[in-house]
Amino acid sequence: MTKPPTFIEKHGLWGDEQRRLAADIERRIEAEKLRYVRLAWSDTHGYVRAKTLTVPAFLSALSSGYNVGVATTTLDSTGGRVFASFTRGGGMGLAEMTGSPNLTVVADPKTFRTLPWAPGVGWILVDEYFNDGTPFHFAPRQLLRKALHKLAGRGYGSVIGAEIEWYLFRVAEEHLSEDNIGAPGVRGRPIKTWPAEPGYHYHSESNMDLMQPVFDALGDDADHDVVGTQPAALHDVFDLAADRAGGLDCRAQHVSGGKLNQSVFGDETQRLRSLASPRRAEQDQSHLRRPLSFDRLIRPSYWCASR
Repeated sequence: MTKPPTFIEKHGLWGDEQRRLAADIERRIEAEKLRYVRLAWSDTHGYVRAKTLTVPAFLSALSSGYNVGVATTTLDSTGGRVFASFTRGGGMGLAEMTGSPNLTVVADPKTFRTLPWAPGVGWILVDEYFNDGTPFHFAPRQLLRKALHKLAGRGYGSVIGAEIEWYLFRVAEEHLSEDNIGAPGVRGRPIKTWPAEPGYHYHSESNMDLMQPVFDALGDDADHDVVGTQPAALHDVFDLAADRAGGLDCRAQHVSGGKLNQSVFGDETQRLRSLASPRRAEQDQSHLRRPLSFDRLIRPSYWCASR
């Protein structure tokens, strides 16, 4: 009996390169003993949405697509519904949006990665389609393709450079509560945090002893020099060569996903878990050098002298 064509085959969404890369993904999953794969896409606000699949479910989705709801397109940034989705036209005057239809997402084999900070987990970007094979017109990747096509038609190309910025805080709560949950259209209360070091002082060296374990963890994993720091502002810029391997398996991802909330103050021994790297196993790094005590750092006399 002839096997019916998959969604991808029926609508001609892949070429030979995608099929070859999909076969490579299957081999990588087995070789690297992955247990889960995340299907990821961006909503219209820039949030990354994802579905975590077991390997058998992912392999099925890789060849046939995967069904997801369209709801993330009809919500505002607080998760509140802003369109009357279950009316004719979906509140947008678009017949195809009537009834909040489901979409089929198709993995882009060129974007497959393993997550350095999540052992056993793969990650891949997907493209959204209506169930008749029409590209979903609100998908950011689809909008970007259209914009790039228009640029190319005028003889232009696009060069995008990402500056990786991050803020480091210590978690000040033992656990989450119902106040943190929120509801559609209502944000939950943010978790309480402590600063990792005292005060704002642009390009100050005064607090670098407190931040040095963090710099060490980042520097050891990134294998790259720090080119600019503003530790007192909790705003550090690292040249992490985000695309140096020709892909997105970049050390900048380690920063965003690594667990850096184990930094401590004062006379406690500095001990940070190293950020996981594809090149070496995760291990603890002990920093025996003790920084200036927190009590001393908050004395007015210290700040007068340091400034």
